[in-house]
Amino acid sequence: MKPFHPSQRALRILRRCLAVGLAGAMLPAAAQQPTYAQASAIRQSCRGDFQQFCAGVPTGGQAALSCLRQNAPRASPACQSALRAASDGAAPAATAGAPPAPAAAPAARSRAAPAMASDATQWPHTIVGEAGSAVVYQPQTISWPEHQTLNARVAIGITPTGANAPVMGSFDVAFATQTDLATRSVTLADGRLTSSRFPSADTAQALRFEERIKAALAAMGPKRYPLDTVLMSLPPPTAPAEVAVKNDPPRIFVSARPASLVVFDGEPVLAPVAGTSLSFAVNTNWDVFFDSGTRAWYLLNSGGWLAAPAITGPWAPVASLPPGFAALPGDANFADVRKAIPGRVIAVREAPEIFVATSPAEIILTDGPPKYVAIPGTTLQ
Repeated sequence: MKPFHPSQRALRILRRCLAVGLAGAMLPAAAQQPTYAQASAIRQSCRGDFQQFCAGVPTGGQAALSCLRQNAPRASPACQSALRAASDGAAPAATAGAPPAPAAAPAARSRAAPAMASDATQWPHTIVGEAGSAVVYQPQTISWPEHQTLNARVAIGITPTGANAPVMGSFDVAFATQTDLATRSVTLADGRLTSSRFPSADTAQALRFEERIKAALAAMGPKRYPLDTVLMSLPPPTAPAEVAVKNDPPRIFVSARPASLVVFDGEPVLAPVAGTSLSFAVNTNWDVFFDSGTRAWYLLNSGGWLAAPAITGPWAPVASLPPGFAALPGDANFADVRKAIPGRVIAVREAPEIFVATSPAEIILTDGPPKYVAIPGTTLQ
């Protein structure tokens, strides 16, 4: 199977979930995103300070916020107040002459300000904080078994403050899904870390990374995405393993006079009848016996008996049966056979033709030679 390379559009199902949530997973509490009201106050109060101290930093992201915090001692009083309020968790005071900022949402519903969040449509995402930075790469969808749990893998590089190189690793995450066919949408919820790998980190550091990822996933709310987008993100289905199938056509027997087809499941298998010279075939639906005294085969057909020197024939009517038939047990297994002893007499001219097969077979009977009638408009008859 070819390696799976999911498209940019196909993996939108995980972008918004991981882009903002991992900022809290990799960085300390002091570097958390401000609330909407706090971000609005920072934008209003720190516009001039940003142009003075952070002109070379891209606007509208965590890097911009980090730069303002690093230059807070030199910032204007209004900007310092807004930054301090965001760090302390208090509502920032409005600057003089500026319209009051919107009221802060309750803590349980607080969200990152759109202007301060990373762009969730481009990969990789770079998240910068006071303790360092993290680069989150495009998630790889692994599977969606039974369309209930979506499994994905995410590569990440974490560079602590003062480090010269990132700590590379990856983690697997699973989301519970609920599909709404009416709206063709899928809701992802209950993000759960299933495994993480940081080969170059020591045990303590790897555990810290893992715990913060777990906490960030637990804090994420349900996310709703188009069903078609989720389906396109899945790897191509694995071709089923080849299974040997026997598609040989059945053997076809044809007769223009009365005939019967006796089919065995393989070669005839005989079981002895206790107290008699008879054995009966156990792998056919017909009543077939072999008598060790006469060394002949016997077949019950429409209430009469036919005999043959071999299972394949030729079959002919019999006038009398060997003594062993009179000694058949009186149980339910042989009840119908005992009713046909001695059986009706079959005249030679009325004896049916017997076909025997040890593999799947069919029989075609006609009343005399076939008579064909043309089908109008075709070459068939």
